[in-house]
Amino acid sequence: MGLFTMPISLAQLHGLDKSHLAFSERFGCLLHPEAAEALGALADQAKAAAIELKVASGFRSFERQLAIWEGKCSGRMALMDHRGDQALELAQLSPAQTVEAILRWSALPGASRHHWGTDMDIYDGAAIGPDYRLQLTPWEYSENGPFAALVKWLEKALPDTAFYRPFDGSGGVGAEPWHISYRPLASRCERKLTPRALAELISHQEMSHRPLLLSQLPELYRRYIAAI
Repeated sequence: MGLFTMPISLAQLHGLDKSHLAFSERFGCLLHPEAAEALGALADQAKAAAIELKVASGFRSFERQLAIWEGKCSGRMALMDHRGDQALELAQLSPAQTVEAILRWSALPGASRHHWGTDMDIYDGAAIGPDYRLQLTPWEYSENGPFAALVKWLEKALPDTAFYRPFDGSGGVGAEPWHISYRPLASRCERKLTPRALAELISHQEMSHRPLLLSQLPELYRRYIAAI
């Protein structure tokens, strides 16, 4: 719990250093120990409501986020529309439209909240079978999806915890009911994640659309990073 009494480094903020994290046996991923302890308490509450709270994604490194970025820029991974239910044709998009489509559902490498170990994508293991292929799509968390009960429970439970859902669809990022954040630590990371720090990082990386990103970074930051 004392790891965040020291200032978080830029390398940790951008997913280049995971020394502030620990592997959670219960959730099967790297998390900040304080966030993992709080998540365990949340999972215990969920269990009383017949919900098996499981983590689909905890810490995600810069390298992994960059691989997602490149996969979507190249067409190897699907680009989804603003609702998250239809694939887009990459060849029909301009570079600017491609960047916006990616940022709607995937974070800019170096700016992912998953870099911090404070955020996680969750689902209800009790609501699906062992062969179910988790997609993390809006439909799965809709009224007709398998995780409808989880969403309703979270709406009631989260206000009394240190967790919240940062992506409600009100900004440029699509609504992600599966994504929760441990506010006491995440809020410190948010304050340190500045356009200047991101520009310095991106300028030294080999990544698709780098010149466009650097030229548009203040606006992209406002729409997809700060406005949450």
